[in-house]
Amino acid sequence: MEMSVRKQYLELEGTPVLQRTLMVFDQCSDIERIVLVVPPPDEEFCRTTIVQSINMTKEVLLVGGGLERQQSVYNGLLSLNIENDEIVVIHDGVRPFVDSRHIIECIHAAMDCGASVLGVPVSDTLKQLDSLGYVEKTIDRETLWAVQTPQAFQYGLIKAAHDRAVDIHIRATDDASLVEAMGRPVKLVLGSRNNIKITTRDDLVLAAALMKDVDI
Repeated sequence: MEMSVRKQYLELEGTPVLQRTLMVFDQCSDIERIVLVVPPPDEEFCRTTIVQSINMTKEVLLVGGGLERQQSVYNGLLSLNIENDEIVVIHDGVRPFVDSRHIIECIHAAMDCGASVLGVPVSDTLKQLDSLGYVEKTIDRETLWAVQTPQAFQYGLIKAAHDRAVDIHIRATDDASLVEAMGRPVKLVLGSRNNIKITTRDDLVLAAALMKDVDI
């Protein structure tokens, strides 16, 4: 983002992105409590400025994150004291336009098969390149999906997947990949293209446009 403020604290119409994301989960009927994983130096700021400044109805536990996303998720999982068949929903704090309906659908899918991810079909034509930047082939997009969050899992399954990743040094860009590496199925749930991840300045422009159409 090349800004002095972390992207999750940037404001959309006067409200920090992370705060907007929290409010969606706070208002979701199937969510019981929230674990907010944040950079350790930001814990007090998040407690007073992000969490306590809005009227949250659910318990929010703050946990210090790691150097990478995977370590941060693992820290969040380790903070929980729940049964193995209970459902954990993992979500990017910079996806404030997630729909409660999709959160619930992911939860129900995970209850049925153990793991689920939100995603949308790929609409662009995809090219595979060689090491020199030349096109090797065009990839059939009919079965390709762009994966989003939330991703939902039975706690015992996602905890075991992260434990295994630590033991054998697996690194992945999302949590479902760790479950897939165990040979376990992951159900894909149709999401929305509005569920953008705010990571660049262009994303902020798109988010501002979405704010005019999304009641959040």
